[in-house]
Amino acid sequence: MTIRSIIYSLLIFLIAFSCKDDPDPLPFGKEILEPSSRLVLVDTLSLDVSTVVLDSVQTSGQNLSLAGVYNDSRLGKIVAKSYFQVGFPARYTIDDEEYFDSISLIITYSGYSYGDTSQMQNLTVRRLSEKLKIKDQNSFYNTTSFDYEQNSLGELSFYARPSTEEKIAIPLDKTFGQEVFDYINQSQDDEFKDDEFNDFFKGLVLVPDEMNGNSIIGYVVQDTSLLVKIYTHTVETEQVTHEIILPVKNTNLQFNQISCDWSNNIVFENHSQRNDIPASETDNISFINAGLGMFTKLTFPTLPTLVEFENSVLIQALLYFKPAFGANMDLPEVTNFSIYKTGKNNTLDAMLVYNDGSAVRPKLNIDELYNEETWYSFDITDFLISELSDRYIDPGNALSISFSSIVASNSVDQLLVGGTANKFTEPKLELLFLFYDLE
Repeated sequence: MTIRSIIYSLLIFLIAFSCKDDPDPLPFGKEILEPSSRLVLVDTLSLDVSTVVLDSVQTSGQNLSLAGVYNDSRLGKIVAKSYFQVGFPARYTIDDEEYFDSISLIITYSGYSYGDTSQMQNLTVRRLSEKLKIKDQNSFYNTTSFDYEQNSLGELSFYARPSTEEKIAIPLDKTFGQEVFDYINQSQDDEFKDDEFNDFFKGLVLVPDEMNGNSIIGYVVQDTSLLVKIYTHTVETEQVTHEIILPVKNTNLQFNQISCDWSNNIVFENHSQRNDIPASETDNISFINAGLGMFTKLTFPTLPTLVEFENSVLIQALLYFKPAFGANMDLPEVTNFSIYKTGKNNTLDAMLVYNDGSAVRPKLNIDELYNEETWYSFDITDFLISELSDRYIDPGNALSISFSSIVASNSVDQLLVGGTANKFTEPKLELLFLFYDLE
């Protein structure tokens, strides 16, 4: 039997033993179980709200390429670049009379986008000058970068249609294409390895034009969706066209570099994970941003006073947080969020789970009329019951609201949360206690 089941059984027993035959309904905070038991709602505990920026977020091996630029009015310019390798074509024989025509990079919409997709996009393709290698770590992160040539291999300006599954062809430099074609032609009879090909052709990076566009778009990372295509022809009785496919390889090495130009943001410019930034320094707003690794940290200075409650049982604990008024484009789905125990060095130590092991996710209430009662809420009852079980709560402990690790790794989604200076958007912890008399 779980802790909560025991509590509910106790509550049912006390109600059956203590209630009148026809009790008058009374609101929370007043006696509803006379004469010796009562339910009390506590919602006046103080909260401190701040923003933490993680040192890094893993972005490799997600099968999603992110590229684009988004101008955030509060944070700065957010830029996403995608790095990847392509492999040697499988089972392809180049005829003696086959001639190179052109070369393109093919990318395919994934369905993901963030920002204003009605503005024109401009992507350039650069050739890596160093191989993608994982050295002292198992992954690549949003802060990882590799050297690439400054001369563009190709570029394309277009209006994105991310809700489709269309493929986009970015024409690449013909001199480069001829070089790759000749290399393949000379190597086709050898016992060839991708590693040797990647010494010659180390990979590509999608780089957005930071002066144009205002959205970040997702593209599929699969061998049929992200590839280099070489177009050739042979002359027989008539001209016949051919294609040589160089598919994306080692998808675990594909990663997205996601950065923000903090130069015009004094508060975040010299951020460190160890030092959270109070909402009072960011216009009474805290940030939850996936790709940049930002999360909202909540501390409860007066929570340790709960251990002084005698003859009481915690029935329910709900943590409410509200989107900042007028600061969000969209409200993310509840399944995108997780809540974590947070250490003194602002590490996300453990995700809160229910007794059955499933992750604690919030509920979302939307006030379509006035937006004043739009909020997310986490049920943290099991967590607080466990914290109270030894009659001690460390005042340094905190809870943090973040995007789940999967969402953080493959998006730049964001939610701006209200701080404590505005009563309409301040977060709140509501605790429902049953007080009883043992005599």
